[in-house]
Amino acid sequence: MPVSRAQRSPLSFSGYRTLWLAATFSNIGTFVHDVAQSWLMLDITRSAMWVALISVGLTAPSFLFSIPAAVVADRVDRRLVLVVGQTMAALVALLLSLASYLHLVGPYTLLAAATGIGTASAINNSAWHSLVPELVPREHMPEAIALNSVSFNVARVLGPMLGGYLLGLFGPPVSFLVNGLSFVAVIVVLLTHATIREVSRAGRPTTPTTESTWAGAIAGVHMVYGDPKIRACVIAVMTFVVPAAGMMSVLPVFAKVELGMDARGYGSLVGALGAGAVLGASVMKRARAKVPPQLYTAAMIFTFSCAVLISALAKNVWVARAAFVFAGVGWVGTFATLVSLVQLHAPEGGKTRVVSVYSVSWLGGWVLSALFAGWLAKRSGTALTLTMCSLWGIVAALVTSQLPLPAFPDQRVVKPVGPSAR
Repeated sequence: MPVSRAQRSPLSFSGYRTLWLAATFSNIGTFVHDVAQSWLMLDITRSAMWVALISVGLTAPSFLFSIPAAVVADRVDRRLVLVVGQTMAALVALLLSLASYLHLVGPYTLLAAATGIGTASAINNSAWHSLVPELVPREHMPEAIALNSVSFNVARVLGPMLGGYLLGLFGPPVSFLVNGLSFVAVIVVLLTHATIREVSRAGRPTTPTTESTWAGAIAGVHMVYGDPKIRACVIAVMTFVVPAAGMMSVLPVFAKVELGMDARGYGSLVGALGAGAVLGASVMKRARAKVPPQLYTAAMIFTFSCAVLISALAKNVWVARAAFVFAGVGWVGTFATLVSLVQLHAPEGGKTRVVSVYSVSWLGGWVLSALFAGWLAKRSGTALTLTMCSLWGIVAALVTSQLPLPAFPDQRVVKPVGPSAR
């Protein structure tokens, strides 16, 4: 019996499937790179603040450049925007590999490389988020977005474990080389796949060419903050990034100092977070059909926060690994749900800009939270820092449960209980 288009998986569409596989490979390379970069910074500086600055370097450029990049991506061939960003990231990773091999790497070199890759990511992100959903029919968009999260989180499992192994066996140069080559794989797919070329060209331009970049950016801000449902998504994600950024920015120090782990152990801890994320993505579709999005998202934030709190208080390797599986469930349940709601609710003519403004909103919070976590960890230790982040996360879950988030297409709109329902 033939399978109807509505019953097909997004992976049955050639353009989406090819790009999804390339992105998975590239994400694995990114996590291999991240493990080596953070661990090398810790080895060189012995400072929680310097390690936190790596997170700042990766995210700050997106905060600064995402909206202008989105305006450009709304006007030109998005595939070419992606090629530029991927090429820049590949060059940075390959140059860092060479510098590491020649023993020319110091804290400022690592911070500059993180900023370079962060800038490439800022160029890429808006075009990526707007191109990928166009490779599948609209009825498959929620599942395609969820599969994007699966790709990222499969990489979060495999990448850190592979990164810890490569770092322990060969040292940082090989880790950075693997990441550089992974970007090349995405470039090849973008340049050679016929379906991706056709879809990318068909999507331009959605913004009038007479509109200035600044005016286009301002219009994107109005689209987000003028829509109460998208604005609710922004509030939810900004409350969540405080514990999320705080945890990720000091995790290498917590693993090494509090848990006594080496590079492979740190890789396994991040891998446990990824394993939980894969598990969370697998149940998200069924859960979202039964639970209002604000309650589901609040439950995921609460799960993440409690798991991190248990890790901080127990200070035990095996307890931390087990807890981080649940933290991964909460992580993907929160981020994937909110970005899916934003993409589905955004107007067609400004989808790229809406996603970029949403991203910029939480990236600003990420930068500030990472800096604060690095400062607090330096003064009071990583265990207290993670405890404080977790308590904030529990408050964030309560706030999110009262927000009027938009519903998925297969849900009825359910108003939250409380003052925000007015």
